[in-house]
Amino acid sequence: MTSEVAYELEADFYLLYTCNYRCAYCFFFFFSLGQKIVIHADHDRWSEAFDRTGKPWLIHITGGEPSLYPQFATLCQKLTQRHCISLNSNLSHKSIVEFSNRVDPSRVTFINAAFHVAERASRRGEALFLRHAGILRDQGFRIFVSLVVTPESIDQLGDIMAWFSAENLIAVPKLMRGMYRGKRYPTGYSHKEKALLSGYFALARRAMNERYASGDFDPTIDLFHDDGLL
Repeated sequence: MTSEVAYELEADFYLLYTCNYRCAYCFFFFFSLGQKIVIHADHDRWSEAFDRTGKPWLIHITGGEPSLYPQFATLCQKLTQRHCISLNSNLSHKSIVEFSNRVDPSRVTFINAAFHVAERASRRGEALFLRHAGILRDQGFRIFVSLVVTPESIDQLGDIMAWFSAENLIAVPKLMRGMYRGKRYPTGYSHKEKALLSGYFALARRAMNERYASGDFDPTIDLFHDDGLL
């Protein structure tokens, strides 16, 4: 399944910096993650602003956690009337269900569902993530799971990827960047960890190739760029 909308321009739309998670490796300061959500314009004005350019856009909606934005599904529905979107989300908010019902999957090039292992475990949020990811998958959205790999989670990575595979979801490792517990990443991974990660990238790449024929899923991000960094 490919997008029905051709686009000429791309935009990274940082809808907000606010997030309900506090991942230790996040590159946003905690005070930014906890700030009050600011509404700069209503949904019609955002949509009209892109429309006035006279060109079709691919709008990468990210944050923070964009699903926290007031009437998030309505905004996405408005934008996708004439444009494409993609979405980065931790799938933790109930607005994901409304999004799945109101937005045409053919107008969404991909959904990057970020699974943060430690935060999910501390909030007992694994079941909710699977439920929301399953709804999006069953509605026809092109979805993959990204896993930020910490030194604490790398030993679990194989089991986690197999767990998602059993749910008909493809998980792709993602390397940490920046300082974490006194080390700078991705150079901070040990030789053993890099070898393990290389194998997991190969598994994810194979799963993608088996799931999607050539041209059926062609996101504008390189899902396996991090493999080259190893």
